[in-house]
Amino acid sequence: MPRRYVCYGVGGVGGTIAAKLAQSGANVTAIARGEHLEVIQTKGLRLRTQAEDVTLQIAAVGHPSELEPALGGDDVVIISTKAHQALDVLAVIAALSAGDEPTIVCCTNGINTELASLRCESGMPHIPGMRGAPLRDVLTRCCVPAASVSDFPNTIGMLVQLSGTHLVPGEVVCNSHGVHGWLDIGCYPTGSNELCESIAADFRNAQFACEADPQVMMKKRTKLLSNVNNCLAIMGQDEDGAAHKTLNDALIAEAEACYIAANMPYHPRGDSYRSLRVERPDSPRGTYVRVQQLHRIL
Repeated sequence: MPRRYVCYGVGGVGGTIAAKLAQSGANVTAIARGEHLEVIQTKGLRLRTQAEDVTLQIAAVGHPSELEPALGGDDVVIISTKAHQALDVLAVIAALSAGDEPTIVCCTNGINTELASLRCESGMPHIPGMRGAPLRDVLTRCCVPAASVSDFPNTIGMLVQLSGTHLVPGEVVCNSHGVHGWLDIGCYPTGSNELCESIAADFRNAQFACEADPQVMMKKRTKLLSNVNNCLAIMGQDEDGAAHKTLNDALIAEAEACYIAANMPYHPRGDSYRSLRVERPDSPRGTYVRVQQLHRIL
């Protein structure tokens, strides 16, 4: 039986991943909620891209306890919720899979989900003063509630460069064409293995750019530097204006200072940083996504 991918959260990003994996022949089950879940169960998951408009019949449940067969060590759970929701997701999965933990792929923009998922009783050596520290102290230092932490030794970080939106129940839209997203993966905090290589091959087969990268967390941290621009965009700042550039540079400089203070490697602004941004798949979404995010919040 092929590896089962359990896509926990099937919005713009997770829904695109679930749909393309299923379309490529992978064994996929989605975990969704509300009307979105109901439509997927009754009509299928509709995926719209610049090249196709398809509806895929994908198994879907509302809670991991409903999975058949039950969640276990042969499963790969792709967590693509918002980062603050991922902690509760991990707690639920841990309660259901104690002793037979699945592989966790952290498909989130934040960089704390991996830490919350990883077995880290001995502390994280890349965090100053945390080598050998109690788990609770490590999490407190990293702003992760200790009570939310699970124990998943197979924790994989995933770079998220995918232009996806979700506004209509049962439907996701991927705005990229050709390659549908850049989703490099790697073990947390560093490293790679045969499992990473195998998962990356499945994602490439599903039309994603995906390589196993031992330093994928450096890419994730660097990607967050580009996200600070979103704060200015939602405030209505003119992206071509001098004030926008000044504020954006100041925000990035502050974020870089935080990385340096925490001894967290990243690609500094320069050739590596520009390369990381320029090589990502085309994603012409612009103002549409900003409106979408506000619409869903309101």
